[in-house]
Amino acid sequence: MVRDDQKPGTPHPISARFFLWTIREQDYITRCVTTNIWAAVSALMAIAVVGFISLEIALEILLFGGMAVGSLLWILIERRRSWLLGISEPKLKSEAHQVMTDYLAKRLRCGPECRKNQAGSDAFPTA
Repeated sequence: MVRDDQKPGTPHPISARFFLWTIREQDYITRCVTTNIWAAVSALMAIAVVGFISLEIALEILLFGGMAVGSLLWILIERRRSWLLGISEPKLKSEAHQVMTDYLAKRLRCGPECRKNQAGSDAFPTA
């Protein structure tokens, strides 16, 4: 019997695949969210400057919109953290550990142009 959230032949349920994807693509997700927030703020401020809405209303929209986005991101991060800490299946735990290790290795890896910024750092000891 196959559970509703798992297709035959897939190793993990949808939630596991989603949270592992968010770890793998964290940089992409961050760039998308940041770009969209800047675009929304710019558009809203342009509308306020043109005079379609008052500046006070625009700032209220930014306040409540920012609180909503921040809350949603916080919920996503907390759900992912609790899911990662609650993994009991050894195979899934191993895969999650590997995904996190790969992400951290990718973040620490950098080309020759970054070496000058790491002077005095022991992140990449030179032999």
